[in-house]
Amino acid sequence: MTKRVINRLIGYGILVFLIGFYNRQFLTETLQWLIPIGTLMTFTGVFFFFKTTNLTDEFTKNKNDDILMYFWNVIALKFWTFILILWMIIMNITLLTQGRM
Repeated sequence: MTKRVINRLIGYGILVFLIGFYNRQFLTETLQWLIPIGTLMTFTGVFFFFKTTNLTDEFTKNKNDDILMYFWNVIALKFWTFILILWMIIMNITLLTQGRM
């Protein structure tokens, strides 16, 4: 898989998860099944990211980037993806144990 496909898989997985979560919270339970699907999409993207990526190359700073661009493009995006994955895990555990959120 290319890096572009992996990034889309992670991004669309987060989007599908959020649609299912917010629909469940504010509207109805009909799209609650999107929560595990979005989680699986994101975990698949993260799995292929770690499988195909050399982490030392991923976190090195390019010579044309300043420190702020490096922070936002590399560190912050990975950090927020990690936070969203933790949130997905918690919501799926809640969904499995209680049957609802």
